[in-house]
Order: sequence, then C-alpha cells, then structure tokens
Amino acid sequence: MAKTVFAKAIRMSATLDGMVRHDMVLLWRSRITNLLNAGQTTFALAQLLGFGLDESSGATEERSCNASDIGSTTTRLRLRNALTAGRDRMLSLNLMTLAVYYSELLVILDYLVNGTLLQTADNSFRENLHFLTKNAATSHRNLEVLFRQSFAKLFYIHITHKRPYSPSTFRSFLTESIAAFPQNTIFLSLYAWNESRFRIDDRVRGIMRELVFTTKQHTDEEDREPTDSIIPQVFAIYTDLNRGVTHGSNCNAVRGTFERALQSEGATYSATLWKLYFLFEYANHEMNRAKDVFYRAVRACPWVKELYLLAFEHLGDTMGHRELRGVYEMMVERELRIRVAL
Repeated sequence: MAKTVFAKAIRMSATLDGMVRHDMVLLWRSRITNLLNAGQTTFALAQLLGFGLDESSGATEERSCNASDIGSTTTRLRLRNALTAGRDRMLSLNLMTLAVYYSELLVILDYLVNGTLLQTADNSFRENLHFLTKNAATSHRNLEVLFRQSFAKLFYIHITHKRPYSPSTFRSFLTESIAAFPQNTIFLSLYAWNESRFRIDDRVRGIMRELVFTTKQHTDEEDREPTDSIIPQVFAIYTDLNRGVTHGSNCNAVRGTFERALQSEGATYSATLWKLYFLFEYANHEMNRAKDVFYRAVRACPWVKELYLLAFEHLGDTMGHRELRGVYEMMVERELRIRVAL
C-alpha cells in the first residue's frame, strides 16, 4: 500500500509548479528510507535508480529489481549526476535543507551500490559534508546537524538489521557529532545505546566528562553552541542511574553527577535539576540529605513555588511543624501565591 502511495505521489509531481517540485526530494527520501527500514535494500536501490526520470511517464511506478539494470554503470552514473546537480541547485537557491536531502540520497546510493558497506557510506558522508559546509551561503551548523542526524539514522538501520559493521567507526562518528553538538539527544542516546550493547559503560561516562561538561570554545561567535541547556546534564544523570551497581554505579556516584551538573553553566538555577536531585535523595530514604537539597534549591530558585511544596509533600515527618511554618513564611515573604493558610 505504501509503495503505491509513494509512486502515485511522485508521479503527480509533474503537475506541480517549478518551485514546489523542488520539495519532491522529500518524497524520494521518505520512500527510500521506508524501504531501508523494512530491510529491502535491493528494492530500495531499484527504486532509487528511478530518480530523475519523467515522473508523468509512470517510470517511477514499480521498478523491477532486474540485476542487469541495477548493475548498470550508465544507470548509476545518470543517478549520481542527477543527485549531484540537485544538491548544487539547492545550494545556489539557498535551500539548505533540500541540499542536505540530496546529499543524503547520494550517501544512500554509495551505501547500496557497494553491498551495504558502511565504510563507503562514511567516506561519502564526509565528502558531502565538506562540500555542503564549504559552499553554504549562511551559517552551516543547522545544515551540519541535520546531515549528521540523517547519517546516524542510516547507521542505526544498518546495525538493527544485523549487518556487519565496525563499532569503532560508529563510535568515532558519534564522538565527533557530540563534540560539535553536545546538547543533541539523538547523538547522546545513540552513543549510550551503542555502548550498552558491549557493556562498556565507562565510555559513556568518559564522553560526558570530556565533551559534555566541558564548554566548547568557538572562534566564530555565530557558530557558538548554546550553553544554557540542561539536556547534557540530565542525560549524564540518566546514564548514571541506569548503569547499575555491577558497572560501578552507586548512590555516591549519582550524587556526584548531580553536584557536577548543578555547578555547570545554565544549570545552577534549574528548578528541574534541583527537583530531580531532591527526589533522588528522597527515593533513597536519605531524608537529611533531601532536606539539605531542599534548602539549597529554594535558595537557588526562590521564585519557584513547586520547590517549596516539596517540603509539605515529602518532608512533613522530617522537618516538623516549626520548620514547615518557616517554609510557609518564606513563601509569603516572597509573595508566592498561597491558597490555604497554614
């Protein structure tokens, strides 16, 4: 059903206006990615070879998987030239996202014609990335992260279909991507997922310390990665919580991660992190520690009513009426809205 829908939608592009037809690369990208997800690599290559043919003629309807056609050097050269011309045209029109999608199809082409060999795809990715960043009319960071995410998806599809690959190649790619974009949850999650398959969890902790908790300096102010997000800190805490005792994780290790996170730029005044830290201590029945975290939290974020309410919800037995009364008076003093008097 999906194959028919894609074929009909692509065939209808012949009736669209010129500028609108540029977006047809999105359909081609979705079509080929859908086939790769289903593990139909030969059929995906057969369909990709129809790119650039006359859509109105029905040539894109359901191309056969004829071995001679797929193996034809002429057919592949025509496709490569069509994709390269499309990429260059999108760059000249400053349509950066569409240029990335053409580049993604070029990488997939190299991947498929070389027997789903990831090393060839990796070389193609780096060549196209260099070309895109060199010829981008504006800041290339959005373009680069989009292209890296696309290639990460191809990596993931390859691995989940149990095809041979070099873990170090994937690790190297993700390390570079995290170094460039330390707040990107796709790269962070894939790195943790890849390492969990080999049970070498210290690599995850290592990259969090080296790349995520270290502020990256950029010479170009326009290319500076924002540092006010708590995403890396939350991810570091998440990975420590899920490592387990057998891999060196314990309450003190997680506590240390919380402390480092709260000392980093942009996280000191994060009510979310303070609440998570409090709930961690409370869940481990460390009531005195939870109480200490509570007071630190309201000092750091005195405007957040939700933090004050933690005392009434969780620390009633630990603090007693007098201390709870003091918390209530702090809320009154700071003009936080209170519906019920204590």
